[in-house]
Amino acid sequence: MTAPDDYNVIMLPFPGPIRACVRINGDGYPTVYINDNLCPMAKREALRHELGHFARGDFYSHWTIYDVEGKKCHEKRSEYFPETAGV
Repeated sequence: MTAPDDYNVIMLPFPGPIRACVRINGDGYPTVYINDNLCPMAKREALRHELGHFARGDFYSHWTIYDVEGKKCHEKRSEYFPETAGV
């Protein structure tokens, strides 16, 4: 896994079901944004999940976020954003 010096973590309160997201900085390292409304264990799990994407190179693959996250992600998206059902 990525060493703690290789990424930044920012805690922010997110609306809705979003647990975390990640952005690759200009230096090639990630900044992970974590929903500050989560409990400490969920925050750790969200960080682990997002860093896993970085470690696997998901940001540099031809896969879409829906391919990477799988069907479960798509189903959650449809649940919270009904207009996207079937997309």
